[in-house]
Amino acid sequence: MKFPTGDRGLATLLVVPTTVVIVLLGIVQYRSSVDVSRAAAQRLTDSLQMSIMSWQQNLFRDLADICLRFRLDGHRIDLRDLEQAVSRFQTRQESADHRDLVAGIYLVSAGSAPPAEWHPGGRRFGRVAETPGLSMLRQGV
Repeated sequence: MKFPTGDRGLATLLVVPTTVVIVLLGIVQYRSSVDVSRAAAQRLTDSLQMSIMSWQQNLFRDLADICLRFRLDGHRIDLRDLEQAVSRFQTRQESADHRDLVAGIYLVSAGSAPPAEWHPGGRRFGRVAETPGLSMLRQGV
C-alpha cells in the first residue's frame, strides 16, 4: 500500500514529534532513576552509619558496665579485698545482659609472682600456668 504524497507528509509530521517525545521521556526517566538510585544509596549509607554508631555505643556501655562492676577502692589492695571484689563482680555478672562477655579473670603482677586465675566455684584465686598471652600482659603492666 502506497501513501499518497499528502499522507506521507502527515505521517512524517506524526512520527517525528512522537519519536522526539519518546526520546525526551526516556532521558527524563533515566535521570530520575539515577536520582532515585543515589538517594537510596545515601539512605542505605546513613542507615549503616547509624547501625555502626549504635553498635559502638552498646559495646561501650557493656564494657563500662563491666568496669563499674569491678571497681576497687583504695590505693593498696590485698588478695582478700581483691577476692571479695571479684566475688561481688561475679554475683552481679550473673544478672548481666551479656554474661559471657568476660571469659575469665586473671591476676597478673609486674613482679615475678606467678599469675592467678579466678575460680568461681571456690570463689578464690588459684595458680595458673604462664601462657604467652599472660606474658604479654605482664610486660604491659
